[in-house]
Amino acid sequence: MPKYSTDPQVESMLNLAKDLTDRMAESLKQVGRLGDERQRVFQSLFNNHNVSQVEMARICGLDKQTVHKAMNKN
Repeated sequence: MPKYSTDPQVESMLNLAKDLTDRMAESLKQVGRLGDERQRVFQSLFNNHNVSQVEMARICGLDKQTVHKAMNKN
C-alpha cells in the first residue's frame, strides 16, 4: 500500500508528473536529433561551401568554439 494519500487529486498530480517526465525525455531526444542535423549542415557548409566556422558562429549567434565542437563531435 502506498504511503501517500490515494485521493483523486494526488493521483492526478502523479499522472501529470509522469506525463511531464515523458515529455521531457522526448524533448531531449529531439534536441539530440536537431544537434545531429546541425552538425551535418555545419560540416557541409565548411567542407563543400567554404564557409568558415567564424562566419557560421556569427550567423547562428554562437561562439566559434561551439561550432567547432558541434562539427567534431562523434
